[in-house]
Amino acid sequence: MDGTTNENYPFLSWEDFIISNEEEVITPITDISYLNSAYPNPFNPETTIEINVKTGEKASLTIFNIKGQVVKEYPEFDSGKHSVIWNGADKQGKGLASGVYFYRFKTQSLNAVKKMIMMK
Repeated sequence: MDGTTNENYPFLSWEDFIISNEEEVITPITDISYLNSAYPNPFNPETTIEINVKTGEKASLTIFNIKGQVVKEYPEFDSGKHSVIWNGADKQGKGLASGVYFYRFKTQSLNAVKKMIMMK
């Protein structure tokens, strides 16, 4: 819950609509971009990151270490739902150490960052 999605009311990632009581508007999920939390989190050896890219937009997903250094990039996603499975490896396929990592999902309408923890 981030205070800007669904008026801070919880919803399940598989639900097809977000309902706003204040505006009494039902918005199809395909009309917004969103980033779900990685699961499992903490993880070992891999985690899944689910995203949705708004119709007509492109998106990227970048994973950073605690120092802010890019360790893995997924440069372009088209519109729709996507699941990314990250195995805890860097750009060269080398396994990374246990620790805190951040993932940033960026579209024309959204720039979101979340945290995940790799525990070996």
